[in-house]
Amino acid sequence: MLIDIAEICKALYCLCRFYSFKNEGVKRGRELEDAFLDYCISQKIQPERSRGLTLFGFNSWSGVRHEVDNAIKVGDIGVDFEFKAYQQEVLKDQIMVFNEKSIDHFFSILTHGAKLYLYRIFASDSDLDDNAKRLCYMWSIIHIEPGIVPIPTILTYFRDPVWEDRVPWVLVSEAERILPKFVQPLNSSIKLIQKNTYALSIPDPHEIDEVLDAHVNMSSELLDTIESYEPDHFEKYATEIIAKMGAFDHS
Repeated sequence: MLIDIAEICKALYCLCRFYSFKNEGVKRGRELEDAFLDYCISQKIQPERSRGLTLFGFNSWSGVRHEVDNAIKVGDIGVDFEFKAYQQEVLKDQIMVFNEKSIDHFFSILTHGAKLYLYRIFASDSDLDDNAKRLCYMWSIIHIEPGIVPIPTILTYFRDPVWEDRVPWVLVSEAERILPKFVQPLNSSIKLIQKNTYALSIPDPHEIDEVLDAHVNMSSELLDTIESYEPDHFEKYATEIIAKMGAFDHS
């Protein structure tokens, strides 16, 4: 089975946007984690044990023990997840912490010679402020928030013949030009030059400015188009996911 990043992003987007939380505070975040765990099990995806202290069995490079909210791995593709449900705008500090944690684990994975392409997904029940988004774009962290369709999901719809013909061609073309570079594994940002020597390969400020506006516009266009042809499209998908929640043993 392959990991479908776009489908996972679509499911998380629907959960973050439509799920009615029963708890507050820390328990609210745990509820989002458990909701995603139920989704994984329903899709026959075997996640790592949530809230573990290693990433795919690897300790951090620094020796600091970081909590991993969830992670999945199939073959040499892995995804590291961070979930937040604070009911308030996400600030850059939370993105910085997640980024540093995953880099710390990633260096350990590299130095042990393991072959792994590591994607990162940050999911929140509240929207991110622009500075937080900038850091996500810079480090190719896929961010999920209620107010905007995630990039992998936009690309999937724009590439689908059914929806491609319903969206202005110019927008589809712009999406293919701008968006794919922001759906990359961490390997693309941190490149191994020679043994234990690394270099950064990240977007420049102009590219980040461009995607900041383009992402919002393309999400809005996609949502308007879907609403015109299939009202409540995402809400119905969310209902299907939520209906299966609580049916699985997490032990």
